[in-house]
Amino acid sequence: MFATALLLLSTLPLAIVSADTLSAILPLQATRYGTDLVANISIGDSTYQVLADTGSADLWVLGSNWTCHDSSTDAILPRAECQFGNKTYTPSPTFSALSSVWLGERYGDGNAIGPMGFERVQLGEIVIPQQQIGVVNYSSTIGDRVNTGVMGLAFSSIALAHPEGYAPNTSLGLLGETVPYDTVFVSMVQQGVLPYFSFALERLPLGQEKGFGGYLTFGTLPPVAHGDFATTPVEITQAMPASLTNGTRKITEWALSVQAVSWDGKSYDTPFQAVVDTGNWANYFPRGVAAQINAGFSPPGKLVSPTSRFDSSQLFYSVPCSATPPANVSIQTGGKVFAIDARDMIWRDWTGECFSSVAPATPIGDIELPFLGDAFLKNMVAVFDVGKEEMRFAARVDENSSDGSGTVVPASGGSALGRGCCSTVTVMLGVAVVVAASVLFSS
Repeated sequence: MFATALLLLSTLPLAIVSADTLSAILPLQATRYGTDLVANISIGDSTYQVLADTGSADLWVLGSNWTCHDSSTDAILPRAECQFGNKTYTPSPTFSALSSVWLGERYGDGNAIGPMGFERVQLGEIVIPQQQIGVVNYSSTIGDRVNTGVMGLAFSSIALAHPEGYAPNTSLGLLGETVPYDTVFVSMVQQGVLPYFSFALERLPLGQEKGFGGYLTFGTLPPVAHGDFATTPVEITQAMPASLTNGTRKITEWALSVQAVSWDGKSYDTPFQAVVDTGNWANYFPRGVAAQINAGFSPPGKLVSPTSRFDSSQLFYSVPCSATPPANVSIQTGGKVFAIDARDMIWRDWTGECFSSVAPATPIGDIELPFLGDAFLKNMVAVFDVGKEEMRFAARVDENSSDGSGTVVPASGGSALGRGCCSTVTVMLGVAVVVAASVLFSS
């Protein structure tokens, strides 16, 4: 794996991966028509499929006694209603329960709650003998019929372990008092892994529900060709109040500055902050920009009211599945322009209805928090560097292809018209709910 990583086209001076440096390359499975990304990891004495998510920080798996709950009424439902995979976790001989803390996650579509403990976790060749994990016994979130847990890769400052005796009165209280701990990637670095991880995502062929989704790598780069890297620092999320990080303003998510957005000969040159989130299929832009881009579809996109398949606070633009997206959509960050492939501009849900992958950022009070999701990430290799507190992006290329002009062609193939986000993906709008909570806690 090390030779493959070093043969990539990167010109950025990354640390050389030596034979005695721990690293891992995990293949991803794309589920729900390309909108979810699932990795296989070992927890205890068995292997589990977990959603790989840069928008949350905790690692958890469903326990054998878990119950499914209605997110509105809290009524117990048949497990099938929560749409998770069938495999559940039973504590192994290497599990050690913790009585002092418990896991309480609040996502855009519900909650995940349960005890915590230490357990052996293995990702490829990386072994963490005692990793703190959650064993969820209560879930009102929705899965993808494959995964039975989540592996959060945001900064540990937004991990949601709560002290014994903390009893929030509402589900938003799950964003309250927390106890810091070493999350899974922090533990990997302590084991000797270089302090960065990377994603290289693939598209599924049109209409294919599941398939190869690309790579998630730790301490090395994915085995795909790419161009030069652009670098941008990770920023403190402007919408995140200190009250949700135990009183200290700090980096919590993979937030960066977008310098410009361009489409069809037009551009929006006012910089804005966005969170890069693999648990989010769409790009959420400032409302005015999203409106202009969607007006550029032929025929134009139509703003639709929230429905049962979406989070109640989120709007999307409906487009015909045969619509033509605006030309030359691109995002500038780190001083470099990254094109969005036209195939990533439209997705199709399970009913056959299609939507634009450019959505308006949800306003919370006077604040908008845009996201860059998988529609952005499928066009590049993305490096998330915890050690340097920076992100690096390089466009995907195919060394053996060109468009006839001498320009390399993006290598990620196929079409990924997939299922919608907010009714089924476990963590798509988790950070947006954190923003909502900031308004409540500060009032």
